[in-house]
Amino acid sequence: MYIREATQDDLDAIVDIHIEAFHDDPDIDYPFPHRREFPDFMKTSTKERFRSYLIEPETYSVMVACSKRNEGHNIEKSVAYAAWRLKDIDAGETFLDTINLSSCSQTRIDR
Repeated sequence: MYIREATQDDLDAIVDIHIEAFHDDPDIDYPFPHRREFPDFMKTSTKERFRSYLIEPETYSVMVACSKRNEGHNIEKSVAYAAWRLKDIDAGETFLDTINLSSCSQTRIDR
């Protein structure tokens, strides 16, 4: 497993990890009170939010933790992400915007 800077290619995996990690979190009731009836709205909104993070590297830092699934073919799978607002770090604050672990990160990973 290793950590690297996220790219636009990671966007779908980040959204999937976020939704899997927070789908039943009570704090999600405020922005998405009808997420069970309209899951596509939650996914689209979440994707746009993270897209904005990735296109503003001067404002946000987004990292993904990856695991190689098949060493011979160099296939990787993103299993977690973290996103920071850089202005908070520059101001001396240690505010972590989000960090999420996918349930797939709990499965055994061959290294």
